[in-house]
Amino acid sequence: MTERTDSELALERDLLELSGEGLALLADEEGHWTVIYANRAFRRLLGLEEQARKAPVRELLGAYTDDHAFMAALRERRFFSGPFRRDEEGKDLHGVVDLTPWEGHGLKAWLLRIQDTTSLVALENQLDTAQAEIEALDPDDRLTGLKNGRFFEAALRREWAIAAREERRLVLSLFDLDFFTAYNETFGEQAGDACLKMVGRAIGGCFRRAGDHCARIEGQRFAGLMSAAESHGAETLGERAAERVRALCIHNPRAPRGKYLTVSVAVVTVRPGRAPRWDDLMQFAEDVLGEAKNGGRDTVLLRKFPGDSDGA
Repeated sequence: MTERTDSELALERDLLELSGEGLALLADEEGHWTVIYANRAFRRLLGLEEQARKAPVRELLGAYTDDHAFMAALRERRFFSGPFRRDEEGKDLHGVVDLTPWEGHGLKAWLLRIQDTTSLVALENQLDTAQAEIEALDPDDRLTGLKNGRFFEAALRREWAIAAREERRLVLSLFDLDFFTAYNETFGEQAGDACLKMVGRAIGGCFRRAGDHCARIEGQRFAGLMSAAESHGAETLGERAAERVRALCIHNPRAPRGKYLTVSVAVVTVRPGRAPRWDDLMQFAEDVLGEAKNGGRDTVLLRKFPGDSDGA
């Protein structure tokens, strides 16, 4: 490149530099691709600290060589989707790559575009793993007819990955029957099982949309999961479930007040990505449920995961 050409390409380079995609101009020098310009996003993807000038592409790809599928796609000037280099830990970085002719101010080159899909591939792998786990599980709680705790955990992991990919919100609800141990001691386990069946039907009836999940996760504890565009209406869901349990009018003479069976409810909303892991959401919901139990029971508490909001 001449000094004149560098000057004339300044504007184009400014525009390329602003792009969030990895962009580089390549020269085909006797069958070998050489980077003559790389924008900031491209340098970040390839781990370059500063501008690479006249650098062979294969030298920028870590452990990969000309035999790799990415380099083969470049040689054949065709679209490529897959791992394009390895990071310092030897892990594959994935991208969607295309190569198009580029010409400006007398310079003929090829524009290499890389869209980083490493996070998306990781989410897809999590989704596949969770789906395989779900298919391998016995999904049903035989007492209530709802799903069981193991199935619900796998479903939560799967929905977490989907919501993170699609930037959707999740609403996790936990339900714990108040003074149920006292009920069992008064009427016996057979009556307790019949009670759990009725409560399961009442709570499960609140989760009827396609994609909703409801499970008895252990003992007298139930859980529900649904996706939502925003957190508005999430508390209504919890109140409706609590009211359905009250409406059963199951006599519990040792309950301190009301003498009927009630439920404490924690409803937590989150946009995956604001919580480091799906089990952080579960632990936070457990904490909120404990707050509801300690606050007098027969209570519905709505909380957003810390740092979350209805904004994007």
